[in-house]
Amino acid sequence: MSSVAVLLEPLALLGWSLLCLVWLARRPRGAVTWAAGAIATAYFWFATPLGANVMMRAIEGDPAATPVCPGVVAPETVVALAGGVSGSSPSDPSVSRLKEASFRRTSAAAELTLAGREVLLIVSGGAGRPHVEADLMQRLAVLFGVPPDRIVTESRSRNTAESAALVGAIVPRLGTDRVHLVTSALHMPRAARSFEARGIRVCRHPVDWRQVPIDPYYALLPQISAMEKSTDAVRELMGGLWYRLSGTLSPASARARDPL
Repeated sequence: MSSVAVLLEPLALLGWSLLCLVWLARRPRGAVTWAAGAIATAYFWFATPLGANVMMRAIEGDPAATPVCPGVVAPETVVALAGGVSGSSPSDPSVSRLKEASFRRTSAAAELTLAGREVLLIVSGGAGRPHVEADLMQRLAVLFGVPPDRIVTESRSRNTAESAALVGAIVPRLGTDRVHLVTSALHMPRAARSFEARGIRVCRHPVDWRQVPIDPYYALLPQISAMEKSTDAVRELMGGLWYRLSGTLSPASARARDPL
């Protein structure tokens, strides 16, 4: 993408307009000026690669410092959490309806499963009707070569906490208390803590990293992709905050809220 194209994007033009308003309102200095300045600062934080990638790194962590989990050995289990499905067509059970996050998670989980002998894969997610995420993920895992008899489908959960509860009830019956959890790096901290609150030991396998190296030339140029990252980061932060405030990440509270 050329620098001229980036400068002329609607999101960038909105940013320059905000800066012009701040400049025009600089005298007399007052509450309006400070408010305009705060709005412009927040806008450039959320809409530029600099702010978006700093937020992503704060949640995802440093990829280079992510602990490397040992290989999966039965009866340990691989768990893939759903990342969304598009539409709700009753006549289209195609795996192409899985969103990119679901596809990436299923692909990585299938690879982990096939690397171990007699290792089971649990796919979890109940969004979408009539063909839910977990069903489509199961079909995709089979396409990747995982035998159907090595896949367990959990298709009732509607969110991360319910996935942890429902999968957490399955895992002990398989003779283990540890799972190899596969989900997006942005989602991993909250997901792992949700499983650990259920007494399940978690070996983290984050995928779908969103942070990228910041190009100094584009660092402060507002972009749609940066705004999307910031939006996802804020949603994840709010989700984590809600889980903490509601006690979802507390072991006692997690058991009390069991949907089973």
